[in-house]
Amino acid sequence: MLHTRFVCSLAIAASLCTFALSGAAQDSPEGGDVQLNSRTRVNMRSRGSSSGLRLAIQGRLDALNLVQASRPLFLDGVPAIGAALMSPLATPGVRLLDTRLFLGLGLGFAGASLENAAGDETSQSGFSLVPTATYDVLSGPTGALSVGGLVTIAHVGQTEDCPQGEPCVESNDDATGIGLTALVGLRGQLTEGLAIGTDLGWGFLSLSADAGADVFTHSVLAMILVEASIGI
Repeated sequence: MLHTRFVCSLAIAASLCTFALSGAAQDSPEGGDVQLNSRTRVNMRSRGSSSGLRLAIQGRLDALNLVQASRPLFLDGVPAIGAALMSPLATPGVRLLDTRLFLGLGLGFAGASLENAAGDETSQSGFSLVPTATYDVLSGPTGALSVGGLVTIAHVGQTEDCPQGEPCVESNDDATGIGLTALVGLRGQLTEGLAIGTDLGWGFLSLSADAGADVFTHSVLAMILVEASIGI
């Protein structure tokens, strides 16, 4: 009788272990195979690639400039596009450490053209390289909360003045500078390889002109984020 109860207990325990491991295989984010017995194999797949490395590209759009003139490109008729270069438009990079860490190099661009009533036009453009790093402090299968930063290396070209009916003249006011931005981000996973979210932050940019006074600008950033990635 004791032997029969022992065998029954072992059978019940084995059944419970099989059920528990099967449930863990469905819920666990870790990769690997668990061999239960000669006939049963549980395959546990990660939500990322098997190597934990993903190629990614992020697109950012400054949401504040979509709803209000929070950073006008011209101030009193003078171009002021420096702050617009703090937000990279596209950032290719990689995700590491179980996709929590993102490292990338962004590219920003901004330009402005202003024409007065007399037909005189003033324009300026610039570009920026933006090394980017973010880390997911809270992460789940449907989204993540991240912190990070941007380093902005910007160049603003010369202002071009084009009087009506006369040749254009370029001013010797091009400038180069560097800035920093601190970010807090929230994104949701639409699919394994596509996410959408927002980045909030504050940053500054200091520009040194070839001729004339240096320019220091700072701004609050509220960026719409779209990320596409693929495992490798």
